[in-house]
Amino acid sequence: ELPRLDRDDVFGTGDWDTRIQVQNVGATAGGAVVFFWPEYDGTCPSNDPGPNGHACMQLPYNGVWTLHNQIEDDAYSAIVYSVSSALFQDACDDASTSSTAGWKAWVADYAWTGPELAVTVDRWGPDAFGEFSISSSYTGVADPDMVGEAFKYYAPYVMHGYNDLDTTITIQNSGEWCTSIWIYYKEEGNCEFMKAQHIEAIAPGQAIRIGPGPDADVGFPTPEIDAPWLGSAYISANEPLGIIVDQLSLTGGNVGTLLSMRGMPYDQYEEDTWYADLLYREWSGWTTSIQVQNLTQWSLPTFVTVEFFDQSGDSIFYVGEWVCRNGATTFYLPAIIDLGVNYPFGYIGAAEIQSHDQIDYPGQGHEEGEPIFAVVDIKKTKMWNGAAWVHTIAGETQGGAYNAHPEHQKVNRWGWAMPHIAKEQQGMTSRIAIRNNANCNKIKGEIWIKDETGTIVATIAVPWLHPKHMKLVDLGYFGQIARGFVGAAEFWVTDVEQLCDDDWDGETDILPVMPSVVVLNYGWEIELPDPPQDPPVIGGGDLTRVYEAIPFNYAYSPCVFTVSGTVIDVLTTDPIEDVDVNGYLTDSTGYYEFDVVSDMDPAATLLVEASKTGYVGDSVLLDDLYCEDQVVNFELLGCDTIYVEVYVEDKETGLPIAGADVWVDNAVGWDAATTDANGFWGFELPFTNDFTTWVGAYADGYNGAWDSMFIPCGDIGIISFQLHQTPKSKILLYYGNGGDDDGTGYNSAAALFENLGHLVDYTDNWPTDPDLEEYKVIFLLGPGNGSDPQDPASDYFTPGQIAQLDLFLRNGGRLVVMTDGPGDLVPDTENLLLGALNDLQLAFVDPTADIADALANVITADQLTVGVATLDFDTAVEVGVFSGDPGDLVALPTGEVIVAADTMPGITRLSADDFAGDVVAIGDMNWMDDASFMGEITEDGYVWPDWPADNENLLLNIIGF
Repeated sequence: ELPRLDRDDVFGTGDWDTRIQVQNVGATAGGAVVFFWPEYDGTCPSNDPGPNGHACMQLPYNGVWTLHNQIEDDAYSAIVYSVSSALFQDACDDASTSSTAGWKAWVADYAWTGPELAVTVDRWGPDAFGEFSISSSYTGVADPDMVGEAFKYYAPYVMHGYNDLDTTITIQNSGEWCTSIWIYYKEEGNCEFMKAQHIEAIAPGQAIRIGPGPDADVGFPTPEIDAPWLGSAYISANEPLGIIVDQLSLTGGNVGTLLSMRGMPYDQYEEDTWYADLLYREWSGWTTSIQVQNLTQWSLPTFVTVEFFDQSGDSIFYVGEWVCRNGATTFYLPAIIDLGVNYPFGYIGAAEIQSHDQIDYPGQGHEEGEPIFAVVDIKKTKMWNGAAWVHTIAGETQGGAYNAHPEHQKVNRWGWAMPHIAKEQQGMTSRIAIRNNANCNKIKGEIWIKDETGTIVATIAVPWLHPKHMKLVDLGYFGQIARGFVGAAEFWVTDVEQLCDDDWDGETDILPVMPSVVVLNYGWEIELPDPPQDPPVIGGGDLTRVYEAIPFNYAYSPCVFTVSGTVIDVLTTDPIEDVDVNGYLTDSTGYYEFDVVSDMDPAATLLVEASKTGYVGDSVLLDDLYCEDQVVNFELLGCDTIYVEVYVEDKETGLPIAGADVWVDNAVGWDAATTDANGFWGFELPFTNDFTTWVGAYADGYNGAWDSMFIPCGDIGIISFQLHQTPKSKILLYYGNGGDDDGTGYNSAAALFENLGHLVDYTDNWPTDPDLEEYKVIFLLGPGNGSDPQDPASDYFTPGQIAQLDLFLRNGGRLVVMTDGPGDLVPDTENLLLGALNDLQLAFVDPTADIADALANVITADQLTVGVATLDFDTAVEVGVFSGDPGDLVALPTGEVIVAADTMPGITRLSADDFAGDVVAIGDMNWMDDASFMGEITEDGYVWPDWPADNENLLLNIIGF
């Protein structure tokens, strides 16, 4: 919610202006839709006017949207909604500004579907006296989880004529229904008396401007409160509210400054610790006050301390005060003499504000600490006149205010959003205060400066911040940021070092990070034009704006907890020893224990599993861990054996195969036998918790087969194998999938193989037999060489083809992959070949290397086998083939190298037991087609060449294993 926008003549002295910064701090791109409402008119639906306008913007990841001219001129308040990218266009088209009912229907369809947003609002314009410019910032009011004292709100810093400042409270109805509002004012130090103010009705989305004294904008009846008056306000309603509290001069003297802060709902945390992350006392004219409010309505006063720290994290001292129920107390730093004594030249630091349990509040005994709320104002109240610091005159006072951060808002917040930062832009530069509020770890991080596209234009390193340390980063000192820049920023914790043994167990504990950030956009006096302009330019004034950064990245800190329990036999109730529970074994009493490092994510789960051979395993899924020790007990059922029945038959005839070799294997047992006359054999194996049983079958004259199955405790697994009869030898010369497809290149090779008594398929049509079991050797002739430029995908092997080749290898086949040398390779040939090998579960050591590079890098001269006449692929390392002049052995050219994959350095089978065959890679596409090398076909049949005889042996070794 954005309760207060000013685009009008607020005080009758000239136009005011407003800028809204919407920052996408989510993990994805998304959209933002803003609805605007007109001035409060006292009506309720369906008589109220509803929204009077809207604006939409698609936000990239990390993007920022600045709304200025898009804000309706008569918009008094607004609500920003995050919408997913998928719904954004419809959401923008359907945004209804005709009625409250239309807006509510839109909310039901689109609201809160997009990424997380962070929002700030800047307002500036002439003050009520028309003398000076004043300005301020506030962060958008997020819709809280209303629990406990629902729809009760607090403003600790309210005044009328106090030091010439008055309060205007802007209250927006951010609910769905009309509501009435009560405001109760309590003077500081007066614990018993309050004065009330009542608003009869306010429609959803509308905002009313009201206060304890005269309000030139609204003129709403106010209680009779005499000036000067300082106190606090308690606000109640029956719908959620958004509240902005402004301090500015309306009566009496003109201070010429504007301070803005958010009202605080009573939330679920009942927070008793708050952090003021940027404080000044007499530092270059700056000073600070802290206002603390007791949120309880019913108890006695609570005792509040404010502990002050310097920038190095040292605790200086603390002050304390009793705070009335529903009352507030101001801690004004110039009045704290000890700060002046310790820091005579000015103090910069931070404070921790805490409500305590107390004993012996006069006459009452023990009192518990109550939830509190704190805000901070920062003002530049002194100027240097060349000789001394003197108090500012009206128009020179700079000021801003921010809400202190509650403790729960800091814990494990690794990212902080700053939607509006600037460098010398309209007279303003950002100063960013970053504090480590933790006691037991140090952090370092980075500030990312971003423009509206989400692009990082500068990165500022934040070195190690030790516990309680604070660092000020002034953008004016960073040259990489251009003058005139306006954008957004994020602070990220990038590293953590733990420092404490919190539980005294001798080990450093993992404790949450607790950073926080405050932004001070400070300005300076505006020089008046000479001669004066018409209309006149208002000079001087308050350009300073302060706001607290918005936490948006919650990362749970790791912690350690223990999981323990006992394991017993469900039937005998005896403890079971050596049960494996998540890798830890039970002792003789059945007890186990182990530690778990958890990230404290409420959605985190942990599966605890217990298993032992001879027992049915069990598991328990733990959720909602929250770093608490867990006890998990198991009762296991004993189980001894499983049974496997194997049937083997001839695939072609359907008859049983007697005497086939069959085997079974699981994690704890193995057995083998031969089938009987019915092609059957049965096995009994020990039970294993992983349930996986492998079964295989082989027979002379047949290709083998294998399969796996899952057999629960006590069950019988039945499997049947249909084995192919093995022909004498069949060879596939395949030039499909982008291979060498001229159709004639390997005629001589095909004739050679047939002459040697082999059946040959020379084709670019992939065989239809699903298992390729009829082949002994398959030549892939130049696979994936990009031969079809219209359809490169045709070069790839399909998953089905790869599966067939996989089974082909498992049944003992040899795969020969042929490709050109590296100088002739078409792009992607190497990678396609490498992909085929990887799909066949053969992996190069460096999977990113090209096949040609891999071959070249693993060949060395001393690895070459010269005696190719006796080459045996089962034992060979590498072998060079003959090329060029007779008898020349080429040592290293990759295009002339032949390699056996099962022994090649750099290539390995993922599991040696999985393959009976192997893969051969040949780097010469024309090797088998060289007539002088291959010999020739005559009327007498195939004639081997006279030289060299080793080539005949080489070829026979490839196909004759």
